[in-house]
Amino acid sequence: MVSYMPNTLNPEAEEDITLLAAKLSTSFFLESFIHAKEKLNIVQWVELLTKQFDSSTAACSWFLNHMAEDNTWPVTIFLKCHVATIRQMFHRLCIHVIQKLRAAEKSKYLLPWAPDQDEPEDEVRSAIGSSSPITKFVRTVLNLLDTGVARPHLKHVTELFRFLYDFAKLGEEEAQFMLKVNTITTFVDFYLKAIRQTPEGGAVSFIQSLNKTRNQYKTRNQSITRSAVA
Repeated sequence: MVSYMPNTLNPEAEEDITLLAAKLSTSFFLESFIHAKEKLNIVQWVELLTKQFDSSTAACSWFLNHMAEDNTWPVTIFLKCHVATIRQMFHRLCIHVIQKLRAAEKSKYLLPWAPDQDEPEDEVRSAIGSSSPITKFVRTVLNLLDTGVARPHLKHVTELFRFLYDFAKLGEEEAQFMLKVNTITTFVDFYLKAIRQTPEGGAVSFIQSLNKTRNQYKTRNQSITRSAVA
């Protein structure tokens, strides 16, 4: 039903019909469908959401802004969901939406700071990323680590770290943003606190996952540094 646009709707109406349809289908899928016992049509639903986001940059911006303002979906799916395939689907959907907006938004990632300025003070650093829905959402995800919200869900953080890694891989702008908001410090702090709170031997899979992501991220940063020097 949400994939069908009735002819009776006024195309000149102030509301963006495509945006409204995307809001309805996204809310239903993430709040109801993925929690159902049987998910027989999940592939078709993901294809529908992908098409709706492809046809509306306003829907992409709404999706990321909504999650930046209310972290319910990232917390519920990235951290609390016990089904790995659902977490992976959400990770891929977020990356897909970011890619749709990237060309128009990447120049805003570091605002209000600019690369030709001195290293940002803490006050300015805390505001970096506030001008783009992409970086506002990424900061929300990082905040799950920084505030400790993710620590009770160590078994499920693989997809969250994979999302951050894949975001950093999109380009130099993404990697520079991650560096300017002290992502490595956030990772290390989360890693150390997680080890302290986890019973001996209980964090092996988490530590292996985090080490793998950290090494991949380090390799990416070294590559960017070499290209900048060249």
